[in-house]
Amino acid sequence: MSNFQGKLKKIRKDNGYTQEQLATLLNLKRSTVANIENGTQRPTTDFLIPFAKNFNISLDYLFDLDKTIRSNRVDESINEIVISINKCNDVSELKMLAASLTTLVEVKLVELEEIKEDMKRVLKRIPDKL
Repeated sequence: MSNFQGKLKKIRKDNGYTQEQLATLLNLKRSTVANIENGTQRPTTDFLIPFAKNFNISLDYLFDLDKTIRSNRVDESINEIVISINKCNDVSELKMLAASLTTLVEVKLVELEEIKEDMKRVLKRIPDKL
């Protein structure tokens, strides 16, 4: 079990949820939660964002990433998926790639929103005149 999968399971159990209860909370099937926890299914934004919000945790924590590493990995993954999509001829694989790309774009949007907020804070600290 990866650290990511272990964290998901630990957070769920620490908060007193069964897989069935978590699935109900996130409006998913229990099998989806089980498959994500055991690594046979990649989590999508339909899982990750509500999970993080409900348990008040960051995606950085879940993925063990600092902002720089996360940004680089997300960018690399987006590029790899776009290349794969352009080469793919299988409909089911295209759907999986599109879902993965959607997840990564959501993560990138969150990252950009964090940068925007950081820049607003920096701008407030800069005096009108130097």
